Amino acid sequence: MVISLFPARDNGSPASSPASIRCCTANMRLCFEHARIVAARKAVNASLAQQWLACQAARIKLDSDSIHLLFPHQEVAMSDQALQGSCLCKAVRYEVKPPFMRFGHCYCSRCRKATGGVRSTNIAVAPDQFRWTQGEDLISRFDLPEAKSFARQICKRCNCPVPHRSRDGQRFIVPAGTLDDEPTTKPAGHGHWSSRVSWVSVDESHLPTSD
Repeated sequence: MVISLFPARDNGSPASSPASIRCCTANMRLCFEHARIVAARKAVNASLAQQWLACQAARIKLDSDSIHLLFPHQEVAMSDQALQGSCLCKAVRYEVKPPFMRFGHCYCSRCRKATGGVRSTNIAVAPDQFRWTQGEDLISRFDLPEAKSFARQICKRCNCPVPHRSRDGQRFIVPAGTLDDEPTTKPAGHGHWSSRVSWVSVDESHLPTSD
């Protein structure tokens, strides 16, 4: 922004009348006010940037309200983005939102039977973090009678395991292999390790690989 401090006559030479001097003074005040506003904005921006860097350095997790106070005109990508999942034939679909209550492997005999593998890898979330988006009517459930809480659900078309609600209703159990999106966290542990089959190993990097 450029402001002329000295109004000119029609012939281009500076004016020197009392009226022109008053006009000059007003223009100077306007210029100084503009400069003050610009300086204030720079100071505010610098302060916000320092606060943000300090938070990052301290690894402080800011909630959405705090971030919007710091940067009201910026969209911030959050880590609780919903993850999509589906069965093998894609007839049953769901979405689940982090953070997870639990994410881990289990080597118990029931999980081995339910999956047909050496272990299960499941995610547990609160009910309000899970929802079916398609094909809920195609789901079949089995509750193991002799177990206190063990259950399994499958898609009736492809027999693929799908998420199920716990018997007490406190959580949804999501077979991690049915996720279509990759979570940002990793399994936190190996459950019922003493029940594993004798030939299973945590580190199998010695085995040959193929694509």
